[in-house]
Formats: sequence, C-alpha cells, structure tokens
Amino acid sequence: MQKKDFVIPAKCKHRYQEFELVMEAASYRVFKATHRDSNTTHMIKILDYTKEFVQKNYELATFLFNQEATRLQTRYPGSMLSEALETGDESPIIAFATLPYLPLSLQLDKVKKL
Repeated sequence: MQKKDFVIPAKCKHRYQEFELVMEAASYRVFKATHRDSNTTHMIKILDYTKEFVQKNYELATFLFNQEATRLQTRYPGSMLSEALETGDESPIIAFATLPYLPLSLQLDKVKKL
C-alpha cells in the first residue's frame, strides 16, 4: 500500500460538517462532527491508513477496526449509526459514526486535571 495523505471519507464529508479531532490512536482517528440535516453531534471513527501500523498490518488493522465496530453494536445496540458506515471498494477507507461518547482515557485525563 503506498503512502497517502489522510482524508475524511466522501460520505462522511457529505453528511457531516465541523469536524474536530478528538482522539488519535495507532490505527484510527476519532472526530466529533455535526450532522448536516439533523444538526446533532456524532463521533466519526476513521481507519487511518497513513499510520505505520495500518500500512504494515493492513489486514489486522481492518479486522480489529471492524471487530470493535461489531462489538460496539452488539453491546450498545443503536449506538452505531449504520447510515454513516463507509467502506472503500478500491481504497482503504473504513469509517462509522456513533452517538456521542468520550473514550475512557480522555475522561480520566479530564478528571486528573480537575
């Protein structure tokens, strides 16, 4: 896989606006964004194919990303918004939207700062 610049997937850009990076991990990024039609805030999780881990372990990274999405939907039905699920036919793009949440690590960081 050749190195490319990170881009927000087209389907996500079409449905959402005001993207704000909330978290970055070894294989993905999470953004807070506003749905264009409903004006509600959702979290957008995007597999980050610019990350070294994803480039070297693409199958594993996509497996883990999809496994987390499946687990989220199983444990918290309705939290993942299927209308915003995006997978690339010829590109490494995988993304999904969820109801607003904050990763536990960020919640703990905020508590420590108080």
